[in-house]
Amino acid sequence: MIATRSPQIKLSFRMVKTKNPRIGLCADCRHVRLIKSDRGSTFYFCQHSATDPKFPKYPRLPVLQCSGYEQLISPAGCPASVRK
Repeated sequence: MIATRSPQIKLSFRMVKTKNPRIGLCADCRHVRLIKSDRGSTFYFCQHSATDPKFPKYPRLPVLQCSGYEQLISPAGCPASVRK
């Protein structure tokens, strides 16, 4: 029996305007709120979901396209506030 390798899928993150392609657009969106769990997990909460049902509360990452995306502009360049 000969072992075969499955072809690797290469993803392109050209549409992502962030330094962290594992997170996608949420990493630097002004509408995201980072939620930190007691177990150390970080969740990305979309604040658009409070007023518009087309936006999921916790979108599947990485988010590569979003109609509500607005880049966060802050002096420190850090994401929205972290809440526990």
